[in-house]
Amino acid sequence: MNDIEAKARLRNRIRALADQIDRGADLFLGTTLASLLKTTGKPLHELTLDELEAAHSDLLRRRDRLGRSGDDSD
Repeated sequence: MNDIEAKARLRNRIRALADQIDRGADLFLGTTLASLLKTTGKPLHELTLDELEAAHSDLLRRRDRLGRSGDDSD
């Protein structure tokens, strides 16, 4: 897989994770992506592969924290 394909796949994963986070936290859709733009200073399509990988990892951590904080199974 070349860098262009890898970046496209990561962008799609990031968009899906951001939507999942927004829905789970009862936020307006697009809030997490707007936060990412503010943090990086770049729109998603301008991020490098390394920046996309870092953003994806950060969103995975956010989603996991959101899942733990909303777990009422006890």
